[in-house]
Parts: sequence; C-alpha cells; structure tokens
Amino acid sequence: MRRFSYVLILSFAALLEGMVTALPLLLVALILLYTIKKDTMLFSLAFIFGFLLDVANVDNIGYRSLFFTLTLFIIFSYERKFEVQTASFIFFASLIGAISYIFTFSENTNIFLPSFATATLSLVLFAIITKLDKRYFIE
Repeated sequence: MRRFSYVLILSFAALLEGMVTALPLLLVALILLYTIKKDTMLFSLAFIFGFLLDVANVDNIGYRSLFFTLTLFIIFSYERKFEVQTASFIFFASLIGAISYIFTFSENTNIFLPSFATATLSLVLFAIITKLDKRYFIE
C-alpha cells in the first residue's frame, strides 16, 4: 500500500508539473517523501518518474532521472550529518534543488523567483504534513 501511495503522489506531482506549472513539483514531492519516510525505494521511483517526465516533455532522455536520483543521493549522504526532518533543511534543500533544476532544465531567465516559490511551497507542505501526523518527527 505504501508503494501505491508513493506512485500516486509522484504521479500527481508529475502531471501538475507537466501540464499546469513550471515549478519543479516532482522534485518537491521526492524531497518531502524521502526526508519524511527515508525509504530507499524512492531512488528507483525518482529514476522512473524522471524518465517519464523526459519523455512527456520530449527532452533528452535520462537527464531528469539522473538529476532526481543525484538529488536524493545527496540528501541521503547528508542525513547523518544534518537533521533532515526540520523545516530549515527542507527549505534550503528545496531552494538549492529548485535553483539547479530551473537553471538546468528551464528556459526561464528568472531563476530565483520560481525557486523561492518552490521552496516556500515545500515548506508549507512540510508544515501541513507534520501537523496532520506527528509520527513524522524523529523520536
């Protein structure tokens, strides 16, 4: 059931990113899911959904997959050094990830405004998730 909910959340984020907005919503969903759940299965889902997003955008295949997987790997390697389930880490990880994502994959010349919007959205979603369920905090 957990895998189905991951796929459902990531599918919804990919559809919104592909059809409605230019914000990297799939990146936000992956960062939030990984920092909250810490499930390594998200690495393979990041690769698959990045591949599907490349195909949907008629872009070079594999670039977004590599980007999403590397982003999760960087968070994975820093989770022993930093407290990753905090609002500040979510904000800065989303901000840095969004800046790099928009710089790499977007043709938009304004990088910082969408990046701050993405980081703020991830912070709001993290606050909502942690208010709804207190199990997400580290013991």
